Amino acid sequence: MTMTTPPIDPVRRPAAGPRGAPLASLRAASAATAAAVRRLAAAVLLATALPSASAQPLPARGESFDAYCGRLEDASPFVPFRCVAESDWTNPGRPGRTRRIVLRSTDLARAIEVARRLHRLPDWIVVPTQGPAEQTVEDPAKPPAMWASSLQIRRTRDGRPQRIDYVQRAEGSGRTVTVQRLDARRIEVVEISFSD
Repeated sequence: MTMTTPPIDPVRRPAAGPRGAPLASLRAASAATAAAVRRLAAAVLLATALPSASAQPLPARGESFDAYCGRLEDASPFVPFRCVAESDWTNPGRPGRTRRIVLRSTDLARAIEVARRLHRLPDWIVVPTQGPAEQTVEDPAKPPAMWASSLQIRRTRDGRPQRIDYVQRAEGSGRTVTVQRLDARRIEVVEISFSD
């Protein structure tokens, strides 16, 4: 028994893949899928290689605002943040200073720790995770010479802290340290201090 091969047709139809789809279109779809997988893998690799917001270093105890901002630039070149320091000594009746840092972060507790270390917040400041829309907590160990030392907390509708203000006022000076969530990815820490 001899086997014969069919003659080769010079006008050949393209080979068909599964379900009758031409192989050329299957190859194009396969190339597009492979490109999408490569893009996804590159994005995952980039996301794991970049430091996260929580990887931003905390300030050392007693570290100055300018030193911390300089260290952030060196340690986290790919994590956006912004440092601004402004002084207003032009008003002779009430000279003051504003220091502001905007961190890419979703962790309010970590931002409060940044404020605690940079702006010398007292250790008694702990923000409860749930509570009323507005709440004021008085300093339990306020010295008699201090006029005011309190924490004001504002929360979102679902009870999560949105903004905290630490207010301190004494003879001849005062300051407010604010930690507030600007949006889902940024938290601002501001210290406003003045003398009178």
